[in-house]
Amino acid sequence: QVTTRTLELGQPIDVQAVVQDFGDGLPATAPLSLREGGTRLAEGSASLRAGQPSGVRLRFTPTRRGWLGLTVEAPADDFPYDDRRYLAVRIPGSRRLARVGLASRYLDGVLQPGLTPGSSPFAVDDLPASALTPERLAAYDAVLVGPASPLAPSSVEALGRYVRDGGGVFVFAGDNASALNPLLASLGGGAFGAVSTRSPATKLGRIDASHPVFSGVFIPQPGQPPAEDADVRRIAAYRPGGGAERTLVALVDGSPLVQELRVGQGRALVVAVPPDPSWSDLPVRGLFVPLVLRGTLLLAHRDAALGAEAGVGGSVAVPGRFATPLTQIDADEVRTTPTQRVSGGQTVVTLGDAPPGLYRLVSGDSLVAMVAVNPDARESDLTAAPLNEATSRLREATGLNVEAMPALRTDAIQQGRTASSGRELWPLLLTLAFALLVTESVVARRLRRPAA
Repeated sequence: QVTTRTLELGQPIDVQAVVQDFGDGLPATAPLSLREGGTRLAEGSASLRAGQPSGVRLRFTPTRRGWLGLTVEAPADDFPYDDRRYLAVRIPGSRRLARVGLASRYLDGVLQPGLTPGSSPFAVDDLPASALTPERLAAYDAVLVGPASPLAPSSVEALGRYVRDGGGVFVFAGDNASALNPLLASLGGGAFGAVSTRSPATKLGRIDASHPVFSGVFIPQPGQPPAEDADVRRIAAYRPGGGAERTLVALVDGSPLVQELRVGQGRALVVAVPPDPSWSDLPVRGLFVPLVLRGTLLLAHRDAALGAEAGVGGSVAVPGRFATPLTQIDADEVRTTPTQRVSGGQTVVTLGDAPPGLYRLVSGDSLVAMVAVNPDARESDLTAAPLNEATSRLREATGLNVEAMPALRTDAIQQGRTASSGRELWPLLLTLAFALLVTESVVARRLRRPAA
């Protein structure tokens, strides 16, 4: 799997491969290679111990944008079915962002620096709240939301589903922050309370430097204040909810300033202040750039979901709706039309019994996605499964009502065979045929007349 959270052209990407020896025929170390077609991108070595998984990091730097069809290859053994794993990764071009109820030149300075045409990794569209429909949202990689435009219940529902399906939402508070509470509730988050004024201003207390947004940006020193500070003069009090939340930046009094919500396949970043210097000097501090830039890249990471393995007989969700059914193309350029259905703003494609490999999904002549199909990792363990587990897995794989029969003794099995089919006659018939052959031979010898 890809462990790098933001995929960029010219930036290193880490692939984590896990190798496990289920037998005793492999050497103590196994070389692994990461390839794109015939080109080797990276290599590593796994230390093997019987029955123990071993992780290997394979790092490569992409040199082009678009979909990359990758394979991780292990040494050949007596079970070649699992010597190769497939991986599809997309190196995106410009991400499309939708912005609703939020205007800030400080955001524009990070997202659209305007250095040279086409140099920005983002293309930003300002939309009215009424435009937030599942069909419209499917065209965007992430959404930035502020409280300036109230969200109708249908827009809240569309955004909630968008995030659960793998999208990302960046939420900024403001004077009417409580208007965003229905959206936060739909994401399993907490709620904004009253806006308070801090006099004197409150300083930052903690930055989660291990989170992908800030990883490698700051070097935290134990017992020391954050390397980057900011004065917060106004803040919308955020009360965490009962969902999967993580505080990325907190004030010295423990109040959350930046909160992460995880829901379904997506996530949201919630900031308790707007990008406005009258609330805090965060927009003019160095912390603001990685927060907005890397935060938005992280939220727009729904590309990796398409690169995840679908599994033999599995399915994959492709963002968007298409005028014609998607076509599936294998490595031999054989085209088939897989089973597919529209769900919200995405198309769910079932790959059926496609063998392991890399498949392209196209709409007309346009490549929509590349999907990696891999066998279930449990198939590599050829040890007989316990009866209950085997029954459960057969029931899951076939969809049939599979029941285990009671264990029978060998003599009972033989008695059952005799009772159902009677006595076996083939030994008797074989003996009789041999006796007839001998008799015929003796008679023929006695009746033969001597030659004249």
